[in-house]
Amino acid sequence: MVANKGPIVPLKPSQSVELLVAKFQHRMWAFGNTNLMAPISIPMWKAWVGFSDQEVENCKKQALNNIGVLRAPMDLMHAFPLTMFDHAKCTTLDVKLHTKQDLPTRHNHKDSHLSEMWNVQRPYMRCLCNPRATSGCKGSIIWFDHAIWNMINKLQIFFPHYPTIVARFATLMIWMRESAKVALKATIVFHTGRELMIKAAMQLYENPNQRLLTDIT
Repeated sequence: MVANKGPIVPLKPSQSVELLVAKFQHRMWAFGNTNLMAPISIPMWKAWVGFSDQEVENCKKQALNNIGVLRAPMDLMHAFPLTMFDHAKCTTLDVKLHTKQDLPTRHNHKDSHLSEMWNVQRPYMRCLCNPRATSGCKGSIIWFDHAIWNMINKLQIFFPHYPTIVARFATLMIWMRESAKVALKATIVFHTGRELMIKAAMQLYENPNQRLLTDIT
């Protein structure tokens, strides 16, 4: 890290596959709902939280077997109100961590939930307001990867009591390692699944009759 320039944040290339797929005139890309992820790669999540190679491999195996590390909502310790990420969201301090669950399977239900396809197992933070409230907040959410990307780019807002950008970045790393470790594992599971979905979709576009992901045991 360089003190006067801030922390070095290795990113995926800006022209990532998720931005390039729009050029393909295939129905898979007509949904317009992939909800692009923050440009943080699995190696960076691993480095920031200090996961071992084995821990990352376990997360990837869970993704291959469609086994998420977070099925029920959990408390996110020392959470920040969602309004700090987006001024239009809820101000409550009561925040829980969720993951997007599998698509509904009832008759004709999947077709009405195509916009959710790309986000199964994606971690997100949600306020605890009553979703049936007749007035006021009806329940705000923010994707976890978007939240972390927001924090990295606005360290002075989230950690104003620390004098330097290096100290603020170090505090963010501590917060992720101590309060959000489960969320980071769930993020790696989701990253792996998303990458497999994109790979399969590209193979399907190239040859609709081939077996997909044959290189995955």
